[in-house]
Amino acid sequence: MAAMARRAGNSPGSDRQISKQDPYEMDLHAFGAEMAFCKLLNVYPDFNDKPGTYDCISHNGNKIDVKYTNIEHGRLLCRFGSNSHASIYVLMTGTFPKYVYRGFATRDELHASLIDINGVKTYALSQDKLR
Repeated sequence: MAAMARRAGNSPGSDRQISKQDPYEMDLHAFGAEMAFCKLLNVYPDFNDKPGTYDCISHNGNKIDVKYTNIEHGRLLCRFGSNSHASIYVLMTGTFPKYVYRGFATRDELHASLIDINGVKTYALSQDKLR
């Protein structure tokens, strides 16, 4: 989880952010979204603080990386070069403590959608492309 990785001294990404939001506020909302998704799936979160890990494992063994945005119609975003070991990427929207599950994409589906956002190479899928 990003907040735990940051506290452990491991930056979950480069210092260049896609968003202008305060990193600590982002961590709060991202953690809330991760916990809300785990509750929805009825699984425990993975509290590993190493970068490139995943947020939880589904009942069928898929490693899941939960992504969050506070924009209701926002996209599923993942920084290019992320060393996540996830096979599934999930999008949650909302703000702490209320979140909405928007859908998911496989790693291959997400990695087929590389764009540039504010000078940062980013994988991005709109919600209508999610399952």
